[in-house]
Amino acid sequence: MPEDPRDRFRNAFVKIRLALREAGVDFDAFDETRRISLSEPWPAGTAVEVAGLRSQGAVAEIRVIAATWA
Repeated sequence: MPEDPRDRFRNAFVKIRLALREAGVDFDAFDETRRISLSEPWPAGTAVEVAGLRSQGAVAEIRVIAATWA
């Protein structure tokens, strides 16, 4: 894992993008629409403090829920 937490976060979102793409979800379209549609104050998000994360050295865990419509 990279030392810089920013690099870790970027890597996490790259992996999310790849997983969604593999599942047929267009993350880029979602992200573009989100940036156009939302502004400050940003909508609610969830942050939870935990005693430990799944991977040693991890600084964040991100949960993604996505759906596709046929």
